[in-house]
Amino acid sequence: MVSLCDVSDDELVAGLGALEAQHRSTMAAVIEHLVEMERRRLHLRSGYASLYEYCLKALRLSEDEAYRRMTCSRLAARHPEIIAKLARGELSLTTVTTLKPHWSPESAAELLEMAAGVSKRELAGSLCAVRAR
Repeated sequence: MVSLCDVSDDELVAGLGALEAQHRSTMAAVIEHLVEMERRRLHLRSGYASLYEYCLKALRLSEDEAYRRMTCSRLAARHPEIIAKLARGELSLTTVTTLKPHWSPESAAELLEMAAGVSKRELAGSLCAVRAR
């Protein structure tokens, strides 16, 4: 394996960008798998009382990671476009989780549009403006 100290600046920057794109694609696939795991209730067959417990114990995620993935998977089960937006980097697990308290079938499209490409802080400001209407 090549030491990162030995790669050029351009190679390092390009490599990091490629890794992050791969990470987004992988995260979207993880969410898609969790949607199907819960739909089939495979966590129960594996001996876990909930998908959250499965994420904690079988996947060895932190509590925060498990919560965000579970929340995203449950919203993505009803709105599959979330998965594609995660893969493209338009949404993050954090922004999707931030939307959860405001989510309804009527608000979903507006919320997804509002959250695309913004930070958690920017999204919080937009959500405050929506509530003020």
